[in-house]
Amino acid sequence: MKLLQADVNREGLRPLTDTRSVADIEIGGQTVYEHVQESLKGYEHDVLTPEYLEDITEKNSEFHGLDREVNPELDAERIVYNSSVIPEPGIAAEIDKLDTGEGLFYDNTFIAGISNENLDYSDLDDYIDDLDPVQTSEDPLVLERPWDLVEHNGELIERYFDSGAVEGEFSEDAVIRGSKERLYVGAGATVGMETDEGFRGEVVIDTSEGPV
Repeated sequence: MKLLQADVNREGLRPLTDTRSVADIEIGGQTVYEHVQESLKGYEHDVLTPEYLEDITEKNSEFHGLDREVNPELDAERIVYNSSVIPEPGIAAEIDKLDTGEGLFYDNTFIAGISNENLDYSDLDDYIDDLDPVQTSEDPLVLERPWDLVEHNGELIERYFDSGAVEGEFSEDAVIRGSKERLYVGAGATVGMETDEGFRGEVVIDTSEGPV
């Protein structure tokens, strides 16, 4: 089944969402879309966003190398998912139990529902209001306001990246304040300044307040 990551909480995350889909906000080293995609495997993920954001969302698909449709026609039953909710693993099983017309909620926060009709962004609020609520037993991470991105940034880095992994170039004389076990250097990344003699430090990384 396909899954539609919908911009349910655009208003709460403004002004960030004035110029991008909720799915394309970056936190914890990757986009919200990628966090949801990694947590809810086994589905084809697309995006539902306001019409004026279609072009920039399609450009962001190319920029991040994401194979997805933006505001697709719903030609079959599909999961509608609140992209501002980073799910816990158990939520996938709860979504699979939903019937058409039911919606999974965390208190008053919509998480997911099943739609068998074509759905425009302008129909989203009415669609959610008409659902029969089912409460989740999980405790998902909900991005309600822009400052939540700062609060949960370190948590998501630790969730999705291997702490202490150095896959790129790392200068031995770069200064690390805090534990190196809280540092992740991705493949293709360079930490340090490249010179004719190689890499030298001139970089200070502070992990004492959280992962980097």
